[in-house]
Amino acid sequence: MKWAALSIYAVLVVLGAIPIALRSRQSFEFTASRDLPPNHRVLISDLHEPDTTWALAPSLPESSRYTGRYLDREVDTGKAVKQEYLKMRPEIKPDPNTESFPWLLRESDRQWLEVLDVGWRVDLCAESCPVRDAPVLALECPSPTSGTCGAVLELTATQRDSLLAYPNKNKLTLAISRATLGGSR
Repeated sequence: MKWAALSIYAVLVVLGAIPIALRSRQSFEFTASRDLPPNHRVLISDLHEPDTTWALAPSLPESSRYTGRYLDREVDTGKAVKQEYLKMRPEIKPDPNTESFPWLLRESDRQWLEVLDVGWRVDLCAESCPVRDAPVLALECPSPTSGTCGAVLELTATQRDSLLAYPNKNKLTLAISRATLGGSR
């Protein structure tokens, strides 16, 4: 009788351990904490850690392998942000009859890296605004962790000419004119 009870107990332990062992072999991915558009520069706040409960030694990559990199596709809230979706540089594709224009973010403007997103529209203003309602194509930084960064704007020929003719470009500051929450255009 004792052997039968021990045998049943051993079978139950093995049956309980199988799902834990299988889950432990699974490779886990971070998920998107909100809708993320293509060319989005991934921040730590964009990533949600997966549930690794009941996994003995979960395989979850370091978040630093994600942050500061750019998505090559749209990722919906709760969907996996796979490492193969990440690129070192954004892919800049302006619409026809427009062009991409890099706008250097001064040290005092670096907070925009945490706020702005692809598809949002911005103005460049000082005493007047030579550029209004320009879409943001990307926020580009040469290094995932440091360095000089810029907002890549989509300008029409008229906006570009107005900006180039503006006498005090160094006084221009970036201002949000329109934002779509979630980053979609």
